[in-house]
Amino acid sequence: TLGPEWSSKGEFSTDQDNMDLHVNRESTLGHERSSKGEFSAENHGQNVVDLPPFSGQKFENKRNDCYVNATLNLLLSSNEIRKGILESVCHCGLCKYLRKVINDPKTVQTPGDVKTWAGRFKPYFRGSGQQDAEELLLELIKYCKNLKQVCSFDTVDMRVCSNCNNTSTGTPVEGKKILSCHIDSRDGAYNNTNDLARRNESSMMMRCSLCKMNDAKDGVEHTATEFVTKLPQVLLVSVNRFTNSLQGVKLGTNVNPSSIIVLEEDGQENFFYLKSVIQHLGLTINAGHYKTALNMEGRWLIVNDSTFKVESPDPLDGYIFLYEKSPLKVQIGR
Repeated sequence: TLGPEWSSKGEFSTDQDNMDLHVNRESTLGHERSSKGEFSAENHGQNVVDLPPFSGQKFENKRNDCYVNATLNLLLSSNEIRKGILESVCHCGLCKYLRKVINDPKTVQTPGDVKTWAGRFKPYFRGSGQQDAEELLLELIKYCKNLKQVCSFDTVDMRVCSNCNNTSTGTPVEGKKILSCHIDSRDGAYNNTNDLARRNESSMMMRCSLCKMNDAKDGVEHTATEFVTKLPQVLLVSVNRFTNSLQGVKLGTNVNPSSIIVLEEDGQENFFYLKSVIQHLGLTINAGHYKTALNMEGRWLIVNDSTFKVESPDPLDGYIFLYEKSPLKVQIGR
């Protein structure tokens, strides 16, 4: 439970019988409305910077829309992303839709406009089939100025030869959108998002410039460790839960969601705070169900399309994690 029922100034209260969460929609953004009933960055100036915590948004699921609904709740959990939406940083179809959602938080929304907009770039997003939430997220960031501005980061690989331990540097990559991390699936392995993000290792075949060894035509095995060289405001981390097979079979290994990820830039430590997690239920990428877990400091608000529920256990089946530099704030009524 969340302890005392939240006051009229708080975000929500719990029903002791079923632990469903009831959200005070008027309070989730904490701004006065304009004469048209909408939030206005122009009217409120710096108030937009200090957004109160996000307490979830309900969406309808009529046509396998759960992957869209979960992605939208993930994005709305970010202060930086909501700030950009309210300040009209971008006028794309996604930002226009989310601005409408923010201005009408009590309504159970339909995600059809987002699917139509994303369908301009990948037509299958318009359909009724289940799709991959990470693929949708990549497309949204690619064509949304607001998301691209706060989520993009640069990386470089350090590669170590398995034969002679020679270390070489890969080509720097600019403008990455999601940090895709490899799960250690060995028996007894402990995975947490901080370690995965700080030491993101994978194997690759290449010719070693020192020993010149070639075990195959593609070279010798190297361990490649990816380092983030230019940090974003919002860090999106995904874990490789699905194989590259046609069915996309799921890897069920537990991944512990670290409350903070610490990354260095120019010799300085930067702290990223966990805001939300997309969970996937099911055995393959083409089937199953998506929902979002919002971090409430010791409790998780599970946003499952149009229903809310509070849970205590950490979501160990997380697929996509949203971190940002803005610290986690949870307002609890006394």
